[in-house]
Amino acid sequence: MGTRTIQRADALLWVGDSALYIWDGRDRSEGCIRLLGKEGEWFPYVPGFYDIWEDAPRYQRELRSLLGGARLWGRRRVLLVVPEDLTQVESVALEDFVYAAMGGGLKRRGGVVFCSQSEALRAPEGRYIAVTHSCRCYCTAVVQDGAVVEKALLDVNECTREALLRQIREFHSLYRDSAMEVYFPQMEANLLLDGIGGEVSLAGIAAARLY
Repeated sequence: MGTRTIQRADALLWVGDSALYIWDGRDRSEGCIRLLGKEGEWFPYVPGFYDIWEDAPRYQRELRSLLGGARLWGRRRVLLVVPEDLTQVESVALEDFVYAAMGGGLKRRGGVVFCSQSEALRAPEGRYIAVTHSCRCYCTAVVQDGAVVEKALLDVNECTREALLRQIREFHSLYRDSAMEVYFPQMEANLLLDGIGGEVSLAGIAAARLY
């Protein structure tokens, strides 16, 4: 994905494990849609965002109320930030969900722009290491000029903090750059990630990636 495409978005939707995190670049407002899970239960390796199809009308109304429609802002372009392990079927379903929610509030072409969570953490220039996670895995990735060039996926139920640190050291060694900085998202951070690198907030991601 090219840097130019990413920078043309004016709203951000981060797909997390337990919530959808939203940043509207027009008025610099932050929002969150909590994913409830079917009857409050989560199933191993099943993404929390599957819940949006259990009650699609409600979640669509929530998203539309946070991002507004054509009457408020005109046609939008939304940067959809997704986990590294997203499948093609999940990708298509999420895109359809956003279009259905926004109706005429999206650009006819390129209204939804995809970006992985690793790629979204910093501005699309330079090189860094990203550490993210989903319900299925932890991902450690090297991002170069806005694109993932190396990554390692570790099963979420078997991954340890030492395994993440070992992978980070391997990337430092591979690129002969021990000063390469490490970042992880502030949203839904956990004990394995705490202190492993620099926290990046949703506002920080938006500042680097939107208009």
